Order: sequence, then structure tokens, then C-alpha cells
Amino acid sequence: YATGFDIASALMSRAEAETADADFGDLIGRWLLEMPRIGEYHKLAACFSSVGDLPSQWRSCARDGYAFAFDVAALEALTIPSDYILVACLYKRIEHEALCRTAVRDTISVYRRSVARGQTHDAAAMHAKHLFEILISDLMPQIEHEVFRDACEYRLVSTTPLKFRPGDHLRSRSRHGLEIPYEAVSFRAKGGNSALREVMIAPGADYELAKADLESVLDGAGHPNVEITRSAIAPLF
Repeated sequence: YATGFDIASALMSRAEAETADADFGDLIGRWLLEMPRIGEYHKLAACFSSVGDLPSQWRSCARDGYAFAFDVAALEALTIPSDYILVACLYKRIEHEALCRTAVRDTISVYRRSVARGQTHDAAAMHAKHLFEILISDLMPQIEHEVFRDACEYRLVSTTPLKFRPGDHLRSRSRHGLEIPYEAVSFRAKGGNSALREVMIAPGADYELAKADLESVLDGAGHPNVEITRSAIAPLF
């Protein structure tokens, strides 16, 4: 999220410097200063890699754990609120800038059209600022740093900002002394079938012991008949 916000802010600052309209330039500057904390617009539900057996993912996410594989069609049909979408991450800076540039251009266009239709400067500014916040928050889940491109990541995202989600959907967990909100999502597809297709055991783990434990846990959680495999990568640690 920080990467997308930084790019959008830089583009807005450039628009502020390049505009011949002093009032409009001041307006852009105020938008940047008054932008709400990006945490209010966090909408990420879950991350997925389309590469299931990747050394970097094992090192950073599951040194002695598991990789869970989901069926994409089943994910898209999950029995969760209809405002969820599955988006592919983009890793090239030029793609990031193109997304943000479109948001900036659309925001400026809305402001100018509102003024042309007779809205007051303040009313047009408020409308455009709200649009900008929505546009930026919508594109941020697609932006990821190029160093992570080998993960080929997908993200399950809510199109409703976290602060507007129903309270009974929200949970929180502690990490480094901070309370991090998240939304509980069921990975059971329509008809009650599990979206979970496979669980891969980490390189170097005791496969037979881990498999027996997994089978018990998965059956108890309502995910029977899930294939359990072992990583094809040599032990890394």
C-alpha cells in the first residue's frame, strides 16, 4: 500500500507544480496533506502465490510449515460478501505509474467538470478529493515491489474500505505490540465444497509425521480429501 500511495502522491505533486491554475494547485497540495491514514482504506483479505513451490516463499513465509493450494474458480465462488474480488499484482514501475496516473487524471477531470457545471469550488473539491481516495485505495492492492515478482501474487480484496466493514466480520491479532485488524473469510465454496485443493509440506520436514497431523486437522475442519504432497525443493535451512 505504501508504494502505491507514494507513487500517487508524487504524481499529484507533479500535477500541482505543472498546473497554471494557482487555486487548483493549492487544492492538490491540500489533498495530499489531508489524505486520511492509508490504514483506513486497507481492503486486503488474503494473498496467494500462483507458484506453489518457491524457495523464497518457503524462506520468508513457512520455513517449517505448509503451502496451501486453492482452486481459483472455487475462490471466486466463495460464499463471502459479494464485494470481494481477486486481483493480480503488477510488479513493473511503469505499470504502477500508469494506474496512478489514470486516477490523478480522472480526479482532475471530475473537479473541472464539476466547476464547469456550476458547482462551487469547495463542493467540487470535496467531490474530487473523495473520488481520489477511492481510486487510489482501489488500485493499491495491485501494486507490489518488483523484487517479489517471482511470487506471481494474487490478492483477495474487499471493495469496501475496512473501516466501513460490518463489525461482526472483523477480528484482530497482535504483532509486535500492535493490534492488526483483519476479516475472517471462509474458504468453503458454494455447495459446501472446500476451495482447498492441496497442502504441500515444507522442504526438510518430516513428511510422514506432518502428513498424519495434517490429515487429522483437515478432516476435523471440514476439508476432507485434500491432497497432501511434499515440496520438490531440497532442504534449504
